[in-house]
Amino acid sequence: MYSHQCTILIVDDDAGNRLYLKFILKNVTANLPEAVNGYEALKLIESGFPLDLVLMDINMPVMSGLKALEAIRKIKPNLPIIAVTAHVATYGKQSLFDYGFNEVIGKPFLSEDILEMVKHFI
Repeated sequence: MYSHQCTILIVDDDAGNRLYLKFILKNVTANLPEAVNGYEALKLIESGFPLDLVLMDINMPVMSGLKALEAIRKIKPNLPIIAVTAHVATYGKQSLFDYGFNEVIGKPFLSEDILEMVKHFI
């Protein structure tokens, strides 16, 4: 589907959500590391792990997606990060853009929609 290998970090505290995203993205890339909260994602990025894109849930234990985004932007300001959340209405799509997400998609989502977003960034 895509001409190069890329690495997409999936950050979600729900194992089923991570598995579903991996299933959808299996034809995009073989590189799909996971983190179960924002803190794990931040530590991975701080370590210099090469990433092309992050799919980030918002409401997670230990460190939320909003707090992680804020910290990640200080390290990797140009790394594309897509909010993948069931709480678009709670936060408001525009406020999530204003916060620094490159794109926002609500759960549940269609596989075609997430693939189109990913394609845009990689």
